[in-house]
Amino acid sequence: MTDPAPAMDPASDTEIRNLVARFGLACTKHDTPAFRALWAEEGTWRIGEPFAQEATGPDACVEMLDRLWQGNDYFLQFTTQGPIDIDGDEAHSESLCQEFARGPERYYRTNGIWTDRLVRRDGRWLFAERSYRCLWLDLSPFSGDVFPLQGD
Repeated sequence: MTDPAPAMDPASDTEIRNLVARFGLACTKHDTPAFRALWAEEGTWRIGEPFAQEATGPDACVEMLDRLWQGNDYFLQFTTQGPIDIDGDEAHSESLCQEFARGPERYYRTNGIWTDRLVRRDGRWLFAERSYRCLWLDLSPFSGDVFPLQGD
């Protein structure tokens, strides 16, 4: 006999999808106040090889974002949310990710998988752990014009 599917919590599912979307926008816009608000106090952000880095706590996660943005004129992240498993005030999810970045003499394109553990605190879903595993990386030059975000 197979286990029944977990009970669906549509409101939490939507909130978690929005949290993941806000992560991508905060990274793309380099919006550090918005980025900081996504993390639980004990939240850990990990990026695996070949650029292994880790930060714990909202302030350290913001510092890591600042370091990652250094040297970029452009950064964009696309995320396709995968399944979300919710169990009370904790959830797990995976999503597919594609990123592009460019700066003077710097080029970066990657595909990978985010693995997340989320917690609900004071009615808000936050990242407790967010880990990126690179599946493909291309550092070769690419062309195009950059149009900086203004007034956001």
